[in-house]
Amino acid sequence: MSRTTNFLPILFGVMFLLCFSSTKALSTVDDDKKKSNKETPYPETNDETPYSKYQLDFQKGSLSDVLALAQTNKKALFVHTTSKSCSACDYLATNLYTDQKVGEFYNENFVSYIMDVDDVQHVNFARMHDLGKSPMVIYFNAKGKILRKENQIADANQLIEAGSNALYLPIRQSVNPANLENMHNKYRMKY
Repeated sequence: MSRTTNFLPILFGVMFLLCFSSTKALSTVDDDKKKSNKETPYPETNDETPYSKYQLDFQKGSLSDVLALAQTNKKALFVHTTSKSCSACDYLATNLYTDQKVGEFYNENFVSYIMDVDDVQHVNFARMHDLGKSPMVIYFNAKGKILRKENQIADANQLIEAGSNALYLPIRQSVNPANLENMHNKYRMKY
C-alpha cells in the first residue's frame, strides 16, 4: 500500500505538467497565428476613404467596373496586383504610391485599381496571368487589352517610365509597320 500511495502524487504531478505544457503550447500557437496575420498597407474594403494616404486615386469596385470607368474617362487602366504574402507589393504601396510625382502622372493618364489576387473574384485572372508570387503592375487600354506587364519596379522613376511606355506603346506599334514597309521599299530599289 505504501508503494501505491507514493506513486499517486508522482502520477498526479506528471499529469499536471502534461496538461500545463499542452495548454502553454496551444497559447503559443495562437500567438504565432496572431503574428502571422501581418498588417498590410491596404485598407479594408469597407473604409469610406480607402486609399487616402496614397497620391494615386485608386478606385474601388470590380475590375469590370474600373474598366468601364476607364472607357468613360478615355484613359488607360493601371492595375496593381497584391496578395497577403507579397511584401514587395507592400513596398510599392508604401514607398511609391505615396510619391507626389507618381500620383500626378498616374492620375492624369490612368484609372488606377488595386487587385488582391487572393480575393475570390480575382483568382481565375491571377492564375491565367501567373500573379501573386511577385509584385506585378498591369496596364490595359480602355478596351481591356493588356498593353504591358511590369514586375521589376524599384523606384518612382521606373514606375513613371513603365506607365509612359504603356501609354506610348500603341503609337509606336502603329508606326512600326509603316517604317518596316519603307525599309523594304528602299531595299527593293537598291537591288
